[in-house]
Amino acid sequence: MNKVKLVSILTMLAVMISVWVNPVGAQAKKKTGSVYIQTNGISNEIVRYSREDNGKLTEAQRISTGGAGSGTFKPITGQESAPNAFEGVGSIIITPDRQYLFTTNGGDNSVSSFTISSDGELTLTDVQPTGQSVSGKSGTA
Repeated sequence: MNKVKLVSILTMLAVMISVWVNPVGAQAKKKTGSVYIQTNGISNEIVRYSREDNGKLTEAQRISTGGAGSGTFKPITGQESAPNAFEGVGSIIITPDRQYLFTTNGGDNSVSSFTISSDGELTLTDVQPTGQSVSGKSGTA
């Protein structure tokens, strides 16, 4: 048997094994949950990513909080145009039963409430002020 024929047979065998191990249609990744982040933009949004069993994230939803984030202004240091790295940290809370998500809106001192569907999709249900007035360019909800 010559080298070219042997390489051809091995290549076909490798393709056949690959199709047997990963048949067409079985390559779809299993969704294992959702990851939520807050944009903290002037028009604040929650972005939901679908998480696959291999860890890959895919944007699945972008929904307004109904409140205002602080945008690029950093109220802690007073910088006008630097990314706001920490104001939104810890600003999303999901209830232990995973039925509700709450987030703060630092630009207008409000809290937004969402319901979470069984597939992780969010629905805005309420926006309430925290009772503290906003002074300057950003609040600190």
